[in-house]
Amino acid sequence: MATLVCLMLCSCVCVSRATVPERSPDLNPVKFKRRPNAPPVVLVENGKPRATIVCANKELRLAASELQTHIELATGAKLPIVDAKKEGTGVFLGDEAVARANGILVANLPPEGFEIKTIPDGIIIAGNALWGVYEFLERFVGVRWYYPGDLGMSVPKKDNLIIKPVWLADARCSANERTGRATSRADQSCTVVCGKESVGRTASPATPRSSGTNTTPRNSIFSNCAATAHGK
Repeated sequence: MATLVCLMLCSCVCVSRATVPERSPDLNPVKFKRRPNAPPVVLVENGKPRATIVCANKELRLAASELQTHIELATGAKLPIVDAKKEGTGVFLGDEAVARANGILVANLPPEGFEIKTIPDGIIIAGNALWGVYEFLERFVGVRWYYPGDLGMSVPKKDNLIIKPVWLADARCSANERTGRATSRADQSCTVVCGKESVGRTASPATPRSSGTNTTPRNSIFSNCAATAHGK
């Protein structure tokens, strides 16, 4: 009887996590804001792209490429990268005008800060777009980077990618990094971006160094990041 109850409780926990993947306990904690009153956003349906990645700023092309690549790995659908949305659904990277029109003031975000918000015609990833993209891929696509290199990456396969209404905020350097957690792609990324500047390098999960190890202490990278962001 006790075993049966235990199994039932475990099943409930698994179902709960499956229905609310964005709150998975193995992810860095973020701040969830009031859920937008908007329908779910369909990015991929039956293995076909139903959205575009809108990236007018060439400096954010890495973020756009990472988003495109990993969504394709998960779903088989390649979302086009465009300079401006003409019609349909868009994933807006670094578009301050769209962000401002939907209640996000990029100038008020902390160093390394970003916000992800669904809107009726798409998704906004504002602020530090690269960090935001990695957060999106982990939290909504289910990608995990356990250690540098392709063998350290896990990408669950799915035919559909539909994002329920959500609005979250985070700031890696000023919040999560002080906790010492380093499980995400952003924490392992080859380029640490403070605003629009690259201030340090460490091994990338996708392109590890020949030794296969990270030879640059992560904490020193983020210390440099914080110092640069504050103009020191």
